[in-house]
Amino acid sequence: MIFHEKLKLKFDVEAMREEFVSVQQLGDRVGLWHGPAAFGGWALQSQDGDWRSGFEKGGLYKNTDDKLVAKEPALAIHEYHMRTSACTGIFSDIIDELEEQGFYPHRSRITVLDPGQITIWHTDALDSCYSVRIHIPFITNLDCAFEVQDEGAVHMPADGHAYLIDSSTTHRAYNKGTEIRMHFLAQVWPTKHSEHFIVNESQKDISDFHNMKGYKIYQQVMRDKAKGL
Repeated sequence: MIFHEKLKLKFDVEAMREEFVSVQQLGDRVGLWHGPAAFGGWALQSQDGDWRSGFEKGGLYKNTDDKLVAKEPALAIHEYHMRTSACTGIFSDIIDELEEQGFYPHRSRITVLDPGQITIWHTDALDSCYSVRIHIPFITNLDCAFEVQDEGAVHMPADGHAYLIDSSTTHRAYNKGTEIRMHFLAQVWPTKHSEHFIVNESQKDISDFHNMKGYKIYQQVMRDKAKGL
């Protein structure tokens, strides 16, 4: 099973670290309790333009019987499109670049996982849904990883590269190091760049998860495919 992919796209992580100083001045991060881990950050795209928005609970989580149960539903991904006051400098430039490259980024945010924290096992979409996220780490350490249950873990270094992650898997993130972990994160449809995460004929039900925005993207992908693009 392939659950991650390193892209050729690279970004300036030093500029991301410098810009984050300005973002941090907006206020303390918005936190989510993800099991024992405090996991949250600053929204770069939200449903109402507020940097505190975009971290609503959602997805499917394991309960005590080891079954996946739905929690409070988040809005459809296409609702998270308004840029916030945290979306400045290099972060705004990244979203511009992703849009130009055909990634259709939504619900972009800066996420934080503190040293010693581990999120619970969870999935962010049903198996039948297309749910891929782009990660650009800009502060991390070798003891951080994204782990998929029964498949393994991958460390994403802060080397400027962008990474794709299948968030429909049962997964967790951990930071067993002594330094904070910070990523740029967004929901994407990487139709022109990914070798593994392509919207295909068997994923018409993408519209069930991403509403009409996702279905329109699916239709455009099929048109591009027919033209050999």
